[in-house]
Amino acid sequence: MTLRRPSRLREFTYTGPQAYFLTICTHRRQRAFDIEPFARDATEKLLRSAAAHGFALPAYCLMPDHVHLVAEGEHDNSRLETFVRSWNTRTGYAWRREHSEPLWQTGYYDRVLRGDEPVLAVSRYVVLNPVRAELVTLPEQWPWTGSTRYTIAQILEAAGDWRPCY
Repeated sequence: MTLRRPSRLREFTYTGPQAYFLTICTHRRQRAFDIEPFARDATEKLLRSAAAHGFALPAYCLMPDHVHLVAEGEHDNSRLETFVRSWNTRTGYAWRREHSEPLWQTGYYDRVLRGDEPVLAVSRYVVLNPVRAELVTLPEQWPWTGSTRYTIAQILEAAGDWRPCY
């Protein structure tokens, strides 16, 4: 069975100052981010790619077999697809040097956040992911979660119990 890439909104450019919630899964749900040196390198590459392509990351979390991001374009020319492709290529290349399978599944899930979906509430969902998965008891304990904009405490103070609709 071939996995199909989730379709994007046809009328939407995915460019400019817009916020998104993303879920990117590893190929065959391999637990790539259980490997500490790789997870650390992938996190560094994520932060560099976001900055290079004009994105803030109000929240990110690398789980063992998938990644959640809240990404927010900071400039009129911030292109979501270019940012994600850059990070996926860099991490995928690093992974393939040591492993025989690709790192990422084809495509990723995105949700364009609307004005009534507060970025902090979505960020709260992201940083609580390792707690919900019972990997840690406090989000601060998970080494592969963070934000380029807020502290974890600020994110946790956000009201609302946002959940993705997929």
